[in-house]
Amino acid sequence: MPWKPILRQLWLPALVFLILLVSTEGSASFYFPPLTEVLGALWHELLHGSLVEDLLFSLRNIMAGLALATAAGVGAGLVIGEIRVLRLATGPLLDFARATPTVGFVPVIILTLGIGSGPKIFLIFLGSLWPILLNTVSGVRDISPAVHETARGYRIPWTLRLRRVVLPGALPQILAGIRVALSVAVVLMVVSEIYGSPVGLGNFILQSGSSFHVAETWAGTILIGILGYALSVLLLLVEHRLLGWYHERASPGPCPAADPHRERQEQRSRRMTRGSSLHVEDLCLSFGTGPQEHRVLEGLSLRVDPEEAVCVVGPSGAGKTTLLRCLAGLARPTSGEVRYGQQRLTEPHADIAVVSQDYRGSLLPWLRVWDNVAFPLQGRGVKKAVRRGRALECLDAVGLPDVGDKYPWQLSGGMQQRVAIARGLAYDAPVLLMDEPFGSVDAQSRFDLEDLTLRLRRQLGITVVVVTHDIDEAVYLGDRVIVLGGRPTAVLDTLAVPLGTDRDQLTTRADPRFAELRTRVLALIRGEKVPIGPEAARQ
Repeated sequence: MPWKPILRQLWLPALVFLILLVSTEGSASFYFPPLTEVLGALWHELLHGSLVEDLLFSLRNIMAGLALATAAGVGAGLVIGEIRVLRLATGPLLDFARATPTVGFVPVIILTLGIGSGPKIFLIFLGSLWPILLNTVSGVRDISPAVHETARGYRIPWTLRLRRVVLPGALPQILAGIRVALSVAVVLMVVSEIYGSPVGLGNFILQSGSSFHVAETWAGTILIGILGYALSVLLLLVEHRLLGWYHERASPGPCPAADPHRERQEQRSRRMTRGSSLHVEDLCLSFGTGPQEHRVLEGLSLRVDPEEAVCVVGPSGAGKTTLLRCLAGLARPTSGEVRYGQQRLTEPHADIAVVSQDYRGSLLPWLRVWDNVAFPLQGRGVKKAVRRGRALECLDAVGLPDVGDKYPWQLSGGMQQRVAIARGLAYDAPVLLMDEPFGSVDAQSRFDLEDLTLRLRRQLGITVVVVTHDIDEAVYLGDRVIVLGGRPTAVLDTLAVPLGTDRDQLTTRADPRFAELRTRVLALIRGEKVPIGPEAARQ
């Protein structure tokens, strides 16, 4: 519980209380009686007057109005934030409603709905709705595109994505909106009870002031301040509870053990029946139309066989990531097609996992590491105990056996990338697409991750397609290197890499064939004459 932050906030109110207590002592002013007299009047009204009834009436109204505004604002905000067309269509209406002062509706609401609890709740709801709704829409829009792309790539159902990705990602801004709405609700509670209400704190202040009971008027005002602060503290406790992923927390207990041997047998069985070739035939992709058309890919054709490692390399802006998104079913080509086996890919496929270039953005900071790894399995309806066992097994496979109960932001960049790879493995897909997977880590971590990729590919028998701008990495990882170039982009050449399957950073990189292949790839990318060495001449 965040008691320390709350206690740290109390020093200023306590100081103000002491200053008022001392400065008003012995005051003879009719309008500013001593604080002791005000507190005495407050105590008397609570024990013998109608103040408790007024307090409960006001509290019921503010909680009902705020609860309705939260439900409506969050629900509508999630939908509007997710659907771009709806967001553009409702934008002017939301701006108009936000700029219109809710207090101006008080006379109309009283005239049309009366002076009971319902109109007051409706007024509080109306004024509290907009900050919650607008903050929710903003929170949804601020979620990293890599998170949405990852959820699409792993075929997460829309309802599950909304519950586990969109809502937690927007939650910090949603709670900020509720905090603003709370202060608005307190104001509207008082205003609604001043006009034509027989009960409530607003009515108590009005009646006390009209009767020139100044101490009672100040007592009601202080009670409203105490009520607002108490509700703020309650909201702060809820916020720390819901946003616990921001803070260090105790690790949960051990999870049920899984059967790794049985899991591996099931994986091999599934891969034997599912592994297929990837075919790209005459692929073209353009952005825009007419004079503004920008053609990225032009007549691109290639093939990736089962259990093969293919690296795609080319200059910056050559459309490497665009090609990978087409292979993943995340982007639709303008013409041509991508096929997996005999199936044309127009959407993400269950046999294809993607490791995003933005691994930090694609990991969900509100989920622990094991839950991030297991998240794609939840979309398949796998039970929690099985998901966790599978996730911990995959974390162990990538060399992270002890980080399952941490959060992603507690790990280094290299460890976060290993988590992203483990998530791809947990998805149990025979094809793994990797987009610039090691471009944001240091050199030593890059070498370790390259060796990890080779080891996993050998052990699991998966197909790997790596998009990279690093020529050395492409030669080191690939059975073949596909070189892209030109504008629009086309395949310049495809080079076989005859370096065997057992590779290591020292011996392989010192091999003359490695240096020769690297030079040939660089010459192709730069548009220079390809040198023919003795190894190439013998091929």
